[in-house]
Amino acid sequence: MSAPVERTPLGHRDPIVVGDEARLAEHAPAGLLILRCEPEAAAEPFRLATGVDLPRAVGTTGIGDDLEALWLGPDEWVLITAAEPTRLRERLRAGLAEQHYQLVDVSDAYAGIEIGGRHARNLLAKLVTIDLHPRAFAAGTAVATMLAKSSIWLWLTAEDPVFRLFVRRSHADHVWCLLSDAGREWGLPPAIPIGRVPLQVP
Repeated sequence: MSAPVERTPLGHRDPIVVGDEARLAEHAPAGLLILRCEPEAAAEPFRLATGVDLPRAVGTTGIGDDLEALWLGPDEWVLITAAEPTRLRERLRAGLAEQHYQLVDVSDAYAGIEIGGRHARNLLAKLVTIDLHPRAFAAGTAVATMLAKSSIWLWLTAEDPVFRLFVRRSHADHVWCLLSDAGREWGLPPAIPIGRVPLQVP
């Protein structure tokens, strides 16, 4: 019996696709955790456990050596780590032991996509309804929003610009193909969806 083969959500695609002034790449962090807690009570225990300030305002992020915390709602955050998430999970459980909280590992449930290049904002603006102008969406901003009909987390990590997008694993190929199609005017090649499911509903 052959051993199981682990594959990323977009492992069937080229890991990076480069056009003239836009590019797509799969970005698969090792760990994604969803934290729900009362921010006033948990802010200091969280900082002591992780070394990162818990973001407290819409669109803000907290950045550390091995952890990024993105604000999703008044009492909800996604925690992104490049390391294996077990260690982070145990640190948080110990640090928040006196708090009322919920911590869920969703590492296997989401796919990560990086969108970069000079026209990354214009590419994404075809598919999302939020304002991506630098005045409204500067580096470090992260939001939960919709891309077409898929729920995503969108984070601008650098002013180059470089965006990171997180989407449910089952929507990953669909979103990749939509991004590829939106970037065709900047040289991105078309991508045929798995099963040849149409990108648009008739």
